[in-house]
Amino acid sequence: MNERLGAVVDLLAVLLLLGAATAVVVVEPPGGALLRVPLLLPAILFLPGYALVSFLYPDAPGNQAARNDDGWSLTPLERAGFAIAASVAIVPIIALVFNFTPYGVRGPPVLGGTIAVTAVLTLAAFVRRARLPAERRFRVSVGFAGGLRKYFTTDRRGARQHSPFEVKSDRHRVLNLVLVAAIFLLLSSVAYAAVGPTLPSQDQDSTEFYLLDENGEYLLGVEEPLDGGSVPANIVIANHEKEDVQYTVVVKRQQVSVGDNRTQVQQERVTDRFQTSVAAGETERIERTFEGGGENVRVQVLLFRGGAPENPTAADAYREARFWPAGNPTESGGN
Repeated sequence: MNERLGAVVDLLAVLLLLGAATAVVVVEPPGGALLRVPLLLPAILFLPGYALVSFLYPDAPGNQAARNDDGWSLTPLERAGFAIAASVAIVPIIALVFNFTPYGVRGPPVLGGTIAVTAVLTLAAFVRRARLPAERRFRVSVGFAGGLRKYFTTDRRGARQHSPFEVKSDRHRVLNLVLVAAIFLLLSSVAYAAVGPTLPSQDQDSTEFYLLDENGEYLLGVEEPLDGGSVPANIVIANHEKEDVQYTVVVKRQQVSVGDNRTQVQQERVTDRFQTSVAAGETERIERTFEGGGENVRVQVLLFRGGAPENPTAADAYREARFWPAGNPTESGGN
């Protein structure tokens, strides 16, 4: 292999794999489901760390100039080991950062952030290698058995003479501090996940929908309706869709039969229907008064994105909330 190409082929492979991982997620080609695992796993578990290691260790293994000068050198196997360990640290740190953004800790933004960070580190590794003399640059030999043996094994005569963590200059000290900081951030992210506030179970790219009573509590059932049999409540719509959404709300009053842990609707009628627009990231509370009382009566509130069908059902609705105006705590108040 040409020496110039050998000095960058591994970094080119990293960029190529990152592009393929991005394509299989964004474009979703035919058979994309079969390609996701073999392309996304390296993009998460190996490539970020390999890009970082390539940036920190641009020298060839056993390089005499690196030992005498200010550089470090790693064998290919050591690079692979460090790459996996570094990836385990990088990805949680990226996830921790996204936890404090509107995107939240979700697959697409964390994957996108990981790919972006890996690409930047890979380009920085290109620059570091290019600044070294040609004889000092790490390069990959991809011949058949001999090339692979040379890439994955170490000649004892060419072994390093000092640990990569040995402090031989101020630059070494700074890089060691960076490694310690990365480990600290990893441990912090694990601790935060263990004892930090519980994240909402609701998908961040969706809508929260529930009912609250006058006291701001979830409305499940009312033992004694107020104001001559009416039940005042707030219909709450929290838009996390990243865009303005027009919603339709449909209220039904249902006569049901309850038995053997099953609830079956006998009769129902629509008592209210209205539309409302909620801006992205905003929460709207809509005051409504429902008819109270009635044995085995349930009020069902359905939420639709856009318009609602002529005969709306819970199966068609985007979200559903319900309560028992005569008091029946056996069912939840929203989803």
